[in-house]
Amino acid sequence: MDDRIRHGHDPQWQRAFQHLDQAGRARVRQAVSTGGSLPDPTEAAVAAGLARQQQRMLLRHALIVLPLQVGLTVTWVGVLLPPARLPTGFRWCWAAVLTLLLGLAPVLLWHRYQTARHAANNNQQAARRPS
Repeated sequence: MDDRIRHGHDPQWQRAFQHLDQAGRARVRQAVSTGGSLPDPTEAAVAAGLARQQQRMLLRHALIVLPLQVGLTVTWVGVLLPPARLPTGFRWCWAAVLTLLLGLAPVLLWHRYQTARHAANNNQQAARRPS
């Protein structure tokens, strides 16, 4: 399999993915979402490409989402801190929501990135095995 497919570069990866049957596409998606590997070298190469694509997408999302979270938090703290502006219950509710967002989003992004990395590495090795 071509290295461009194993690294998830379009249009080669897209053509390889489209050449798989429906069951093969489902196996590829399942392997990437669980971090597993596939025994078939062709499917493994496509799965490695999909995992690398997901890694790049998650990095882009992290670079967009995390700074927005910090900006939103700073804005809300400016609104929430002065006690005369909003009721106490409303301030505490949003403080809890922001705490969850700030703590949970990076962990979820990191977990999905690690799963995609694990799938990419496993399938990269499986794709190099002779058929």
